[in-house]
Amino acid sequence: MGGRRAGAEASAQADARPQALPLRFQPPGSGTRAHTGQWYNLGSSLAAGAASAHGRARSVSRFLDARRETLPTAVTDLAEQLAEAGYKVTGPRLAVLKAATAHQGAFSVQELEQWLIIRGESPGIASIFRTVRLLCDLNLLQRIHGLDECHRYSLGVGHGHHLVCTRCGAMERFDNCGMQSIVELLEQRTGFRINAHLVELFGLCPRCLAAAYIA
Repeated sequence: MGGRRAGAEASAQADARPQALPLRFQPPGSGTRAHTGQWYNLGSSLAAGAASAHGRARSVSRFLDARRETLPTAVTDLAEQLAEAGYKVTGPRLAVLKAATAHQGAFSVQELEQWLIIRGESPGIASIFRTVRLLCDLNLLQRIHGLDECHRYSLGVGHGHHLVCTRCGAMERFDNCGMQSIVELLEQRTGFRINAHLVELFGLCPRCLAAAYIA
């Protein structure tokens, strides 16, 4: 008798507990005012983010448009590629692009700085280094490893190799290096998966060679 009474009391207590209600999704406009406010705030945040991104794009466009007539086409083309990659086009970056496009062949960071100093446009060697590194990361510049441990750079994208004059710095790019068969042989022999290679040849260009003979 006592056992039945205890069981009945336990059942009554269980029935008295609050039951968890299933969660239901309430679309915008069908919930309470609080829910509607949350959806409104979320939509406002997304709209504000889109407007901010659009504003930045317009700012970059205005910055370039204000200077486009005074810049060479090569500079504006590179600046637009920089902007398309998500980076701001600033005065220091434009200055480095102007110096880079003004050089024929390979150049060093120090040569870019000297070119800009002469024209009173140098943003400082640290800023030039940062911009050159960014342009290399974006494949807008190619790094050339020099014999004197001083890197040189050249404009250009894609796969390519270089002939570099050790006297005047003149550079000639060539594409067919004849390395593909050697790469395949090395992969078979070593088990490496080779995904890049670099060929740079150093010597005297025809002009410097002729001047050496005359001297």
